[in-house]
Amino acid sequence: MWVSRDDVILSEAERRVLAELEAAAAKRRRARDLWARLRGHPHSFLVVSAVMVTLSLCFTTMVFAASLGAGVVGAVMVLVSLAALFDSAEAVAERADRKRRGPRRTAPGA
Repeated sequence: MWVSRDDVILSEAERRVLAELEAAAAKRRRARDLWARLRGHPHSFLVVSAVMVTLSLCFTTMVFAASLGAGVVGAVMVLVSLAALFDSAEAVAERADRKRRGPRRTAPGA
């Protein structure tokens, strides 16, 4: 893939500033980045999300009749774990598709 910064010539000071900014951004871990980090390992994410679905369904089945509040929590757990399962399956499919197609190079003007 063509990146516009390949054609940019930076001074040494600009390169140092850019390197510092990239290092600071890489160090900072945010809670909202958790999903992105999990998607970085799609096969592990798929296994973990399948286990999450199984556990949340078992939890919901066992406690729903005993306590409505716990049943609602279990139902929410099921929905979140199903979202994770579907997202991880999509990530695995995307990675397999990228692997099958290989890297693409496009023309600068395209």
